[in-house]
Amino acid sequence: MDIELNEAGRQQAVMVARRLAKEAKPVAVYSSDLKRAAETAQTIATACNVSNLVLSPALRERHMGDLHGLKFDDAVRSKPDAYKAFSSEDRSQEIPGGGESLDQLSERCVSYLNTIAGKHKGRQYWERVIVVSHGASIEELCRHADPTSSVRRRIPNTSICVFNISGSTGHWILERFGDVAHLNEDDFP
Repeated sequence: MDIELNEAGRQQAVMVARRLAKEAKPVAVYSSDLKRAAETAQTIATACNVSNLVLSPALRERHMGDLHGLKFDDAVRSKPDAYKAFSSEDRSQEIPGGGESLDQLSERCVSYLNTIAGKHKGRQYWERVIVVSHGASIEELCRHADPTSSVRRRIPNTSICVFNISGSTGHWILERFGDVAHLNEDDFP
């Protein structure tokens, strides 16, 4: 759903932006065009003094098809076939109603990040960029960078994952996953 950030989300966005402004020094911020991600990205771009903010549907959350807008309990009851497809171990299983399979989600997100990386490959090094997306999309990016991890991981909101891309091979390396140290500041609940 394309919902706005609530007050807790805005506070988290400010906290991650403050941290990234101290650490990252990015040349661009890329984000899903959905409101909650776009607002977070704008907060980060402002804090990092970055004018290059790019919003893209390629970074959206997984399309849930017939499950779109339903809570899990309601989905199990009212759309059992769609919920079964969503819960399937088969990564190619699409969700009825136009929903994406995990393979389709992965292809969309990884392809777009490779495009971003291509735009920011320097002669000596890669430029640093920040990408703001959603849980399932980030899970797929982490899985791409670390395919030996068979466990689906919960991605905390406004957590930081750091990917490095090898300049010579294009190989992705997941350096940091789910870092939320910034949320422990200021007595955030």
